[in-house]
Amino acid sequence: MYAPFVERCGWQGLFAFNQISELALIFQGNSIAEGDTLVLCIRASRTSCILSLPTDLSLGLASEFLGNKYSIPEPEYPPTPLALHEQGLFREAKEMLIDIGGYERHRADTFNKQILPLCRNLVEAIGCRMAFEAARQYGVPSIVLRLYELLSMSADLSWYVENGITTRVEFARLLTSAYDAALPVLLALQEVDEANDFATAPIMTEKAWSKFMCTLPRFESHRKRLAGSSKL
Repeated sequence: MYAPFVERCGWQGLFAFNQISELALIFQGNSIAEGDTLVLCIRASRTSCILSLPTDLSLGLASEFLGNKYSIPEPEYPPTPLALHEQGLFREAKEMLIDIGGYERHRADTFNKQILPLCRNLVEAIGCRMAFEAARQYGVPSIVLRLYELLSMSADLSWYVENGITTRVEFARLLTSAYDAALPVLLALQEVDEANDFATAPIMTEKAWSKFMCTLPRFESHRKRLAGSSKL
């Protein structure tokens, strides 16, 4: 999310005082502290003594789901696209797991090469579906929920197209409509006092930007400019 945001702000997006890069680091740090996606997918079971690199990636949370070691609650809203996506990825991974010899092969090279690459998408699909359900139960406006749903779908659009849930053209139209519908709601949320207490970047308003520019140090030359005469 933050990379396109920085690009749209141009060179101003790179400066610390506009808080964009700072927020990106904060969210990444929070993700690592709460449980990074990659950590939920794999963990190193042995480390090379010479290079200090993982030589054998063993089972993580996602692979243990596939091996029926753990289970998660069934989706609250099974017909929704995000729930179908999660179920579809589980089904594909389990079929591939059977092809390589079952969960008993979880320490084999074939498991590392064929199953582990699927785990990140699987964990993210579970997270997106759960976040959608939690927001829906909490009472988040349906317009905002629809935009979140479509943005989550865009991360793996080929799956939805392949399974006949949407087409690329239809999806582009739906996403445009969702942006148009959600923009007024997001702008209204921006005016909430509680949000303004945290959004202190000067880039937020023209007034704040003008005031900020006046506080910057000014550098100028004290040497008098030489008035050169024409050589003609």
